[in-house]
Amino acid sequence: MSTATNENNEQSIHLATYLFSRREAILNNWRRTCEEDIDMPSLKTMSREEFNNLVPVLLNIFDARLQSVKSDDDPVIISSHHGLHRWHNGFSLRSLLTEIKYLYQCLTNELELYWRLYPQTQPAVIQQAYHSLIAIMGDNIDGSASRFSELQHLEAASRAANLEKAMERLNELSRERDNILRTSSHDLRGSMSVIQSTAFMLDIEGKTEQEKKQLVEMLNRNLNNVQNMLQQLMSLARLEAGQEKLEITTFDASIMLHELVESATPMAEERGLKLLVDGPKQLQVTLDELKIQRIVQNLLLNALHYTATGVVSVTWASEKESRWTITVQDSGPGLPEGLVILLANHLKPPLENTAIYDKEALKNNDNKQSVAFNESILKNETNFSSTGAGGEGIGLYVVKRLCEMLNASMDIESFPGKGTLFRIRFPLSMKY
Repeated sequence: MSTATNENNEQSIHLATYLFSRREAILNNWRRTCEEDIDMPSLKTMSREEFNNLVPVLLNIFDARLQSVKSDDDPVIISSHHGLHRWHNGFSLRSLLTEIKYLYQCLTNELELYWRLYPQTQPAVIQQAYHSLIAIMGDNIDGSASRFSELQHLEAASRAANLEKAMERLNELSRERDNILRTSSHDLRGSMSVIQSTAFMLDIEGKTEQEKKQLVEMLNRNLNNVQNMLQQLMSLARLEAGQEKLEITTFDASIMLHELVESATPMAEERGLKLLVDGPKQLQVTLDELKIQRIVQNLLLNALHYTATGVVSVTWASEKESRWTITVQDSGPGLPEGLVILLANHLKPPLENTAIYDKEALKNNDNKQSVAFNESILKNETNFSSTGAGGEGIGLYVVKRLCEMLNASMDIESFPGKGTLFRIRFPLSMKY
């Protein structure tokens, strides 16, 4: 080997040693240059190690090439992983290529500074260093850009899939609305027919006072049913039209729930039911008070209406540090078979097993039906009148939509002859 070659090798090693001793300065200058570019993403939340990521490995490859030492690391693969890291940190492809540009500007600045400090360095050594630097820069851009292209294709495919799911969901909502309207129309027609027949019978002479009283009671009962169903339809229409807005306030949920149960006590007494209430004396929450009232009122009135004898229980409690629960449980006949099957077919199981019914004791009961669901979509595809549920489907659908607005989830458990439980999980706080 010639003397000139040996000298060039020694100078290349000396250059590599110099760049290694300046590595921290190079990386700091690189970050500072990126931070000064207002078009770059903010780097304030990124630690030194997170920002540098795999760039020191690329510098090691450059160092090895200056010293004519083989490196086991592939700069394209390293750059690909670095591109993935930047993708996860919200960088665009343009931002990634800009930071690469700034990195190699900092390295070329160091090469220029080195030549000024050591002017006796052979031009061939500096030239070879530039060639190695350009080659690594090309591999860096190739690896980073190819990974970004791959990720963008995956993201585009994901967006297309999400759009397709959104369209399917819109179609499902349309079908749900149609089914609800069909069921409601059927129930309204039925109630109106009873009202017309009762009014006609009242007009017939010769009725005793007892018969007239029974007819009036029947008339009032059906008028109330029509009024309640119209109110539910109006609530549903407002929800579907997006006219319901959140009114977030801080209030004591315990006081509100006690007052709500107290207002329903006369109805329970009239039906010969025990209405029980349990919960902490104080529970400060930051939510929409009126919507929580509507949710609990819907569930409570349903429980009182469909429970013939026994108990209706309303209870609430804190759960973990960020949420609380309201539970409405009755000793009624359980949900209608058609509704249970519908729920079981369409709702997702809960993330947690919080069932209160003893499933082991009931597992040999062929007639048992249970559902327990979390953040579910209630699909009203059954004629609830035919299952004895009346307008219950509309009320449950309204409850479900209100729960969605409040970021709440709903679990349902039902067993024939034992009753039904609705458990709503609310966050303790929502932003104003």
